[in-house]
Amino acid sequence: MFRSAVYTAVALCLIGLALPAEPITVVSGVFTVDRTPPTTPEAVKPADGALLISPFLRLEATAQDALSGVAGYQFEMAGLPSQDLDTPYAVYRGLADGDYTWSVRARDAAGNLSEWASFDCQFALGGDTDEDGLPDAWELACFGRLDFTDGTVDSDQDGVSDLLEAEAESHGFEFYLTLAAGWNMVALPCDTTVDSAASLVAASDSPVWSWNAGTLRYEMNTAPPARAGLWVFVSEFTEAIPISGTPPDDDLLRLERGWNLVGSGLPAALDSTDGIEDIITWVDDGYELRDIADFNSELLQGYWMYVSLAGDRTLLQPE
Repeated sequence: MFRSAVYTAVALCLIGLALPAEPITVVSGVFTVDRTPPTTPEAVKPADGALLISPFLRLEATAQDALSGVAGYQFEMAGLPSQDLDTPYAVYRGLADGDYTWSVRARDAAGNLSEWASFDCQFALGGDTDEDGLPDAWELACFGRLDFTDGTVDSDQDGVSDLLEAEAESHGFEFYLTLAAGWNMVALPCDTTVDSAASLVAASDSPVWSWNAGTLRYEMNTAPPARAGLWVFVSEFTEAIPISGTPPDDDLLRLERGWNLVGSGLPAALDSTDGIEDIITWVDDGYELRDIADFNSELLQGYWMYVSLAGDRTLLQPE
């Protein structure tokens, strides 16, 4: 516990005038030096003695530290370089099938190291039908198919490649939606999971609305599909609403004659703007026209498009 006090020294001159000095703040208290190491790590994945069939061996452990908190882990396997990481997992590629023993210890923010813990596992190369270095199960869960990515790209444009997302076991098609206070016009690049749809509906202070170009009516939408424009109202600034799901099976933006409320959800251009008369978006509580000839959609942004020639437009990656 620390306490502070402010002192001001006052001097009296020979004729009796008070001459105060600048205030001085004095802090006193006690602090604790953390010399307690984290607990000895426990295996998370794979379990001790378990068989892992994967394109890479991923080792994950967990430990606890009540004072400074666990800051990282050091992993070791015989014949391989030690990995000192800030993450609770390490990844090894290029291994032969066989039995392995691995060791791990935890490091806290004060630099204390736990005892080593050792575990056994069996590894077999597999689970990667298209041989892109990504586990089939992860690809299917994130993208719904195996041919969506080769691992080198960043499908959700969060600055992390799909390969690193797979190694971290994080979702490869996850986005974080930020909403300004008031109405927001958005579009999602994925067919949302049940949890994502529920998060969006819960964050909104009104129903989530989409536009039916066939009936020319707004409809309440509790399961927003990919590429549909949505109106979402929040009473105060809201950030980091997690949105995840699988992308559509095609690269098409389907447009009806008349007004369409749509968006690719990802930065993209259109292969043709023929028959598109107006593109309008919503910024800071007001509509803004977009240049049709040089149109590129923005991440998670919805658009009104007035179309005189109905038909599908192909979404292109921006140059």
